[in-house]
Amino acid sequence: MNDKQFTTFFLGVMGLLLVIFFIIFFIAQIVSPETKKTDSFTTNSVVSRIEPVGKLNYSDTETAEVKSKGELVKTDLYSSGEEVYNAVCQSCHTSGILNSPKYANKADWQNRLSKGKDKLYYNAINGIGAMPAKGGRSDLDDKYIEMGVDYIIQSVE
Repeated sequence: MNDKQFTTFFLGVMGLLLVIFFIIFFIAQIVSPETKKTDSFTTNSVVSRIEPVGKLNYSDTETAEVKSKGELVKTDLYSSGEEVYNAVCQSCHTSGILNSPKYANKADWQNRLSKGKDKLYYNAINGIGAMPAKGGRSDLDDKYIEMGVDYIIQSVE
């Protein structure tokens, strides 16, 4: 078999396979009706299962909006220094991670307190050493960070 015969035979087989493919494809289109699986109950249940649990508030306001009987009510994010501490500060200052001063440990806070409350506020707001600015919560207003610092200071006084 020379090259010309092989090429002719090969193209003939490929053409035959292509014809068989299209015949089977058209028969499948005729035999199986087009069914759309758009069950609204199933679609809604899937969407409700995969939607996020919470939503982020990207506004630059200091308050969160809470729905109450169809109305939007503005409320403060944190109402006390303890809430700020529990939400932002406790992850490092409870265990002393990266040499951070521990909560309610007078020895850890004595040197820092001698520099004054304003210096503590400044360091908490702008960050110092391994501590990021505002404890990593740059979205918080300075007044919340100051509330958290006041709460920590009360624990050692």
